[in-house]
Amino acid sequence: MRKVASLVLIFFLAACFWNKKNSSKNDIKTIMSQKFLLGRPLDYGRVQSFTANIEKAYLKTAEEYSVEGEKESFVYQIEPRGVVNAFSEVEIKCMVHNAMSKSAARRICQSFFLNLGNFLSGKN
Repeated sequence: MRKVASLVLIFFLAACFWNKKNSSKNDIKTIMSQKFLLGRPLDYGRVQSFTANIEKAYLKTAEEYSVEGEKESFVYQIEPRGVVNAFSEVEIKCMVHNAMSKSAARRICQSFFLNLGNFLSGKN
């Protein structure tokens, strides 16, 4: 019984160490963020158009920077920032995996926000 308990304890400690060692590679960090004013009053069409443009910018940037078919080199997050109406102002964050170099991460996020600006202004 002691041998089994010892083996279980060793396995548990090894699993904890392995998770801690590899967790930093899976973590993400925010590289850039921008705030956007959607205005008041919000209507469904404007919000739909805005979110569609965010998705288009994401897909275009992911395609530009995909590595061997891997399209998830970055992610974005939308956070409401409005005071009265939470979604009258939003902040969009561009985030990458911790393992990515700072220069590559900045390049990707700059491209994402440039593509987003172009889609929002109707240049694409």
